[in-house]
Amino acid sequence: MMDLLMIGTLVVSFGLVWLLVTWCQKQIDAQE
Repeated sequence: MMDLLMIGTLVVSFGLVWLLVTWCQKQIDAQE
């Protein structure tokens, strides 16, 4: 159960980072 919790936390963390990077790229493209 703890393994699933750790994996879930990692997935959520990577997902948030990916969304942040994607959003930043969109903001940069919008400025140009």
